[in-house]
Amino acid sequence: MNTPNEYDRFTFHDLMETLPPLETIEAGAPIRDAVRKMCNKDYSQLPVIKDKNCTGSVTSDSVLRRLRNADQKGYYIDMDWPVERFLDKNLPQYVRSDDDLMKHVDWMASKGFVLIGSPQKLEAIITNYDLVLFFKRKTEAFLLLREIETTIRYLIGQTLSGQESKEALALVKKEDESTTTSLTDLTFDNLRQLILANWTRFKNLFKDRKQTDKQLQIVRNMRNEVFHFRKPIEASRLQQLRRLRDNYIKLATGLKR
Repeated sequence: MNTPNEYDRFTFHDLMETLPPLETIEAGAPIRDAVRKMCNKDYSQLPVIKDKNCTGSVTSDSVLRRLRNADQKGYYIDMDWPVERFLDKNLPQYVRSDDDLMKHVDWMASKGFVLIGSPQKLEAIITNYDLVLFFKRKTEAFLLLREIETTIRYLIGQTLSGQESKEALALVKKEDESTTTSLTDLTFDNLRQLILANWTRFKNLFKDRKQTDKQLQIVRNMRNEVFHFRKPIEASRLQQLRRLRDNYIKLATGLKR
């Protein structure tokens, strides 16, 4: 029996593959340098280095808190003050690159970032922005395909009458020798076949039978690749999937009016 040679276990290493080079700031550098670097790079935090070790991070929040406190207490902040006076008070969370990503998602949601490595050997900083982009890459195809499938089921349900649905389901049961009793039980290819077999009811909605069949087969093939074979979808085909999703949702929205 053939057994799978891969399994899904997401680690921080999966995020590190697309990260830009690590940016840090020296503890003795003026805070203006840290602010300038964060603004120029559109960062919310920077690891702080002192004597070659990471002593924590300066963040946009820690700088703003210090400014607010100065305003409340009536003293002036000199932008030449060293970065170490603006360190975030939360102790940094260090993780290994091979650590389980999902175990640290709650921390990141609360604190905004983790540091990869150790104070003596800092490798990278992973932020919520990196996390969002990672999950987008990993889940977008799944979500698009789900939206397409649920929308197609909606379009069928809104187009066929109750009796027509029963007759269509009876035909599917006969051809596939299945025990299907509801539209929700149909496979995606069953949905495609149902639309084509009842084209007179769907031609005003989808317009072109040949083009509709082609598009639904594209979705079916991508669905098999993503759900069953876990193949990544290249950017051009993902864009095609987005366009199809938008078109089907536009049809569904039109039926609601």
